[in-house]
Amino acid sequence: MKLKSSVKVILFVFIYSFIIQFSLGHVTPTKAVYNYRMEYDFIKDNPSNLVVVLEHIKREIHKKENHDYVVILGDSVEYSSPGKATESIGYYMQLQYETLKKDIDVYNLALPSNQMGDIYTLLLELDRYGISRDHVIIGVMYSGFTVRNPNPSPVFWFYEPLKEEDGEAYAAVEDSLKLNGKVSLNRLSDAKNILLDKIAVIKYKDTFRADMLKALGMYKTSYENEISQNWRAKPYLGELLKQPLYQRFFSDEAFIMNDSNPQLYFLDKIIELQSGHQTLFILSDVNHELLKEETSKDGYKENVKRIEAYFKAQNVQYLDLENQFNVELFSDHVHLIPEGYEVMAQTLMDEIEDWFE
Repeated sequence: MKLKSSVKVILFVFIYSFIIQFSLGHVTPTKAVYNYRMEYDFIKDNPSNLVVVLEHIKREIHKKENHDYVVILGDSVEYSSPGKATESIGYYMQLQYETLKKDIDVYNLALPSNQMGDIYTLLLELDRYGISRDHVIIGVMYSGFTVRNPNPSPVFWFYEPLKEEDGEAYAAVEDSLKLNGKVSLNRLSDAKNILLDKIAVIKYKDTFRADMLKALGMYKTSYENEISQNWRAKPYLGELLKQPLYQRFFSDEAFIMNDSNPQLYFLDKIIELQSGHQTLFILSDVNHELLKEETSKDGYKENVKRIEAYFKAQNVQYLDLENQFNVELFSDHVHLIPEGYEVMAQTLMDEIEDWFE
């Protein structure tokens, strides 16, 4: 009798666990995961939460049965920092498509600090979750081509998925990852974390925690509460940009335009991967008044030409946004105020207008 009771308990636990494992993802609070863009803190605190974001987007696409959508990949500029999700490129594009009554969705997977290695990895992850790469916008920054010393890491966030998806690419940048402290030396711990992240109650724990804190008014994100101001209201920027790190980001030293440069290594792989898919590469604008000394140098101008020549040689769709925005639309040296991101959103929509004809 006791044996039968024990079997019933075990069976009940098994069935209950099975239901939880395969249904929990369908009841995750969406805004804690994705709200016109990925939630920065949700990824920052645990990059493996990318899985939850991609699963959510996959469900949204399946639910709408809509195959017309654009995926945006990039860094803090495409993420549209500083500012709220409702002041972002993804929001403005989505709003405009709805106003025009066009059944096109926009999914913004850009993230501050993303490197080209992260963007390549995200493209591989889209395949893994059945999300189309047919219409992709990829942001590129001048600073990404500069010499690494050893930072920034060629893959900032998603080096673990890269290792799983493309071991050869991971091996190519592994030494640089180690120099940037991006490789765990505890293989047993890594294996344990990978296993635990497949268990639903653990996988979605950050989602429910964030949603509960939001409901209590206690969830403070890095960007949602940041006020976006015109750069002229920030007198400290001039001195900040004289620091060695920022000077290196806008160096006039001639770019190394071969695959020994991690930027070119991953761009080559991205272009090969995206062959046959509509892909727009955009070079972000910079505040030429605030960076007048740096951007007026012949070396800087030649480097911009080198970037353009690279993309032309690859025969891909490329949009150079250098000098395209009024300086009053900037919030600092590279980021924009909401009005600037609204202009940028319209510029991108104009550029890809024929994608869905």
